[in-house]
Amino acid sequence: MRSGIALRRQTHGHLKNHQGLVLVVAYERGTAVGFGYAFPCSAEHWFGPDLIGGVPEGARTQRLMGLCELAVRPPWQARGIGTQIHTTLINAINPQWSSLLALPSNHRCQDLYTRLGYQHAGQYRNTADGPAFDLLLLRVDHP
Repeated sequence: MRSGIALRRQTHGHLKNHQGLVLVVAYERGTAVGFGYAFPCSAEHWFGPDLIGGVPEGARTQRLMGLCELAVRPPWQARGIGTQIHTTLINAINPQWSSLLALPSNHRCQDLYTRLGYQHAGQYRNTADGPAFDLLLLRVDHP
């Protein structure tokens, strides 16, 4: 998980710039054990000019959710908490597509996103010399 200061700075920036941001915190006996936040966004904002042409048309034209953070503290991982946080975000924002960035080396999070149905859509770098992230996409099936 990010430090409290870094997370506060990041979420504050997103709150100022994105209407509809949803933050979910999971608690167990009064202790925060995980959190996630996301917001509805445009494909142009989320994918940028380098990636937008490579994503499915629906992800470019239908309601899109940008999943910014999803983290569960290690002692509480593998208990379904990440899935519950994700489901709550999906239900709150009601997107047709969800997208996120994940480090290829983070196998636990890659496994979670695969179980949730996300598929690899390309590689993304914040800066030319920054780390490469996997851009993952999910077509959301609403009941």
